Amino acid sequence: GRLLVCLPNIAHWKCRLWLLRGRFPYVKNSPTDFLHLRFFTVAEARRLLRERGVQVVEVDGSASLWAREFYGPFFRLPAVRRAYTYLAHRFPSLFARDFVVVGVKEDRSAAGGGTP
Repeated sequence: GRLLVCLPNIAHWKCRLWLLRGRFPYVKNSPTDFLHLRFFTVAEARRLLRERGVQVVEVDGSASLWAREFYGPFFRLPAVRRAYTYLAHRFPSLFARDFVVVGVKEDRSAAGGGTP
């Protein structure tokens, strides 16, 4: 089987700008939405899954341009939408509002960690 996890990306460029300006606003439909209990980066998600015996096989980003509270009207222009969606897939750590991680359970027996 496979594990599919979708997480908010706190390392999104907009969140980074907020933090550089000393702000951490709770914005609906954003990585800082008050409904999120934890905040993740791609690297932290990989580490968390690895520590729990899950091997990450794929990471993809979602621009989630439907989130009007997070993105302004500029991002709804067709050319900008296409370019930004490409960037979110290519560089999820910086441009994806959310990222999707696909993992599989590590085979502990092959690494000598299983029972004979």
